[in-house]
Amino acid sequence: SPRTLMRQLRSAGTSYQRIVDEVRASLAREYLSDTRLPLAVIAERLGYSDTSNFSRAFRSWFGRSPGSFRGPP
Repeated sequence: SPRTLMRQLRSAGTSYQRIVDEVRASLAREYLSDTRLPLAVIAERLGYSDTSNFSRAFRSWFGRSPGSFRGPP
């Protein structure tokens, strides 16, 4: 059940949201490094409603903007 999962994650020192964020950060890094997908498409694929929310999350994970991470075209 969801409650059991949350309890087991907590006992392992993590949370569902932390796992989701780690997966999103990993995929964001991969999409920006290996593709030329527009930021709006990457944000949508990762479950963000708009690019600004994705950019804010990306800055919190990596300390820089998605555009600076990707570099020039």
